[in-house]
Amino acid sequence: MPMTDDEILARAREIERQRSDARVTEARTVEARVQALLAGRGEPFALDELRYSASARCPCGAGLAYPLKVGLRGCWDCSAILTGTADVAVMHTDRKPFAFWSIRSEGEGDHDGTTRPAATEAV
Repeated sequence: MPMTDDEILARAREIERQRSDARVTEARTVEARVQALLAGRGEPFALDELRYSASARCPCGAGLAYPLKVGLRGCWDCSAILTGTADVAVMHTDRKPFAFWSIRSEGEGDHDGTTRPAATEAV
């Protein structure tokens, strides 16, 4: 027997809730990984797990980046910290939350630049 419109709508809402819960869980996991790196421990991100800025850089010279699955409450961070290659003897940028900083990412709109290391390609 076919589903009624109300049943279809209820099923769609349930699927959306499940997907939303999964995105929140994933974002929390990624943020915990970032926090561990900022504390000097943790598993570095691979270059293909990061979205780089078009032109914004950390004072250390590395491009700003964020993990692809960080969620809406994420931040731009020094890519050297995120990849585990940061020199602790130099100054690095403070975190730049998406809600307060307008930084263009690679491939966004008419911005064709990137701060991604030259040996890699954008995802």
